[in-house]
Amino acid sequence: DFLIAFAPKPVRIEAAIRNHPSATVVEREVHSGSYNDVNLLVDLELPQPSVVVDRMEGWDWSLATGRGLDAEDLAGFFAPYVEQGARTFRAEVILTTFEELVESEFGRSIHEERILDQRSRVHYSGRIAKNASYIIGYLLMLAISPTLTVDHLPVKMWGRYLPDVHSASVWKLFGVEHGERLFDPLLVDPGHK
Repeated sequence: DFLIAFAPKPVRIEAAIRNHPSATVVEREVHSGSYNDVNLLVDLELPQPSVVVDRMEGWDWSLATGRGLDAEDLAGFFAPYVEQGARTFRAEVILTTFEELVESEFGRSIHEERILDQRSRVHYSGRIAKNASYIIGYLLMLAISPTLTVDHLPVKMWGRYLPDVHSASVWKLFGVEHGERLFDPLLVDPGHK
């Protein structure tokens, strides 16, 4: 998650974050030059588990049945899940002015340059990182696919996998099996043989 705060004096917002009893700044990065901001990674404390559980008292868990989950199971497992969970979550806070943000996005167009630069400076991009990336992508696609269950994760943490193995596994979630001819209506004329 991230938050962009626009303020004439970002220093005051940063001070308020640092002084808040439920917030801990774990990383601070300053960007100056063609774009100016202060980027913070902040750990925020969650309420006590009993408070979270009490807030969900009477919650209608039947909304989750459309995702293949049992409402009674969710109601029964929620409290133990919350009690075992982490007590903090991390958020990115970008402190900048509105003028700086607009200038960076539309004037100097450095947003895309910054993303490409960040991707090229990834600390670790070896086999395990790539396989973990495939698993995450697969699970995200599973969340929006019509498939409710899978018999196994198609990517393991060892060995090398070609990108088409991952693509075929994702297509299978949507009912497209290996060997079926696919076409993209934006790229291929359906009448062309």
